[in-house]
Amino acid sequence: MRQQSRFSFRFKNARLLLLPMSLLLVLWACSGEENADGSITDKQFCKCIKVTDKLNKFSAKLLERQATAADAKKMEQLKDARTRECKRYFKMSGEDMLKRKAGCK
Repeated sequence: MRQQSRFSFRFKNARLLLLPMSLLLVLWACSGEENADGSITDKQFCKCIKVTDKLNKFSAKLLERQATAADAKKMEQLKDARTRECKRYFKMSGEDMLKRKAGCK
């Protein structure tokens, strides 16, 4: 009987440590890699920059000519893609964004 109580005590302690350890693991995995020059390599952020550049170039072209219904549809697709790829970065500070952007070059 005493062996069973030791096991249940150990199991309860392990469960208490499991949640904080898993949260730390997720945060570490999402943080990106910091390079020697202080830039951060974040592949998702690089995708975000590419999609945002496409959207900016397309909207600049629309300023030079009359937009059509097909242009409006493409603009909405590009906006949706930007929202999907960049949703993690909308509230990020400018300094962190510059570090991640330097890691994309």
